[in-house]
Amino acid sequence: MRYNETDRQKIAWMLDTVCSNKTPVSIEHIDSPLILSGFVTAVNSDTRQFFLQVDSDLADIQKIDEGMRANLYTTVNNVKVFLRQMSLDYQGADRGAIRYSAPIPEFITYYQRRDVFRASVSDYMEIPINIYAANTYEFGQIQTVPPLTSGDLKDISVEGCAIETPQFDIESIKEFSRLIVLELDLADYQEPFALFAELRHSTDGRSMKRKIIGLEFTGNDRKTQRELGLLVTKIQLMARSSNVLSA
Repeated sequence: MRYNETDRQKIAWMLDTVCSNKTPVSIEHIDSPLILSGFVTAVNSDTRQFFLQVDSDLADIQKIDEGMRANLYTTVNNVKVFLRQMSLDYQGADRGAIRYSAPIPEFITYYQRRDVFRASVSDYMEIPINIYAANTYEFGQIQTVPPLTSGDLKDISVEGCAIETPQFDIESIKEFSRLIVLELDLADYQEPFALFAELRHSTDGRSMKRKIIGLEFTGNDRKTQRELGLLVTKIQLMARSSNVLSA
């Protein structure tokens, strides 16, 4: 499959945002419960490959025999990507690291199909979120002004998110719809993660008293966008883990 320059830019942008260095991933096998934890170490959009390094207990790594290597995969944005083992490096008496490569033609599909691109949240966990008027929010500070509304995150991508919120708060949100601040409170973050967004649409929620609003992330610097990519991947892994535990 040939890629034009626009396609290459899309691949590079998506990988830089969502699969930036140290993004956590899981390595799984289609016929066994083998799961290793790893992270993305490098990306090469010219050769349409990305590289994973798995740092794990040597005993777990050595369970991967020659016959298993063709059936290892990782899941990125709800799509399985099969891997090819490249090298094994020993790191002490009981630790090891395996490097994998994988083709990435599917990543253009991720970029274009927004429904695949999103990490679903509401079926697996609750993530509370506050919405503030941008002109009242103080980044890195304890907020002295109450939020316009509070709600639950439904799903999230690097482009935007959906939030379920009380219907009576919609008008106050629309008043500041061009630039507002979303604040996600995650247990393992030292402080709430906050970023700028704009209101795009609203639909009915689970009851007449609830609304689901769609927001687009905009006006954020590159550092925030990179952190957002890591956060989306983290939420997706958390959701998948919760789904396995509840199955």
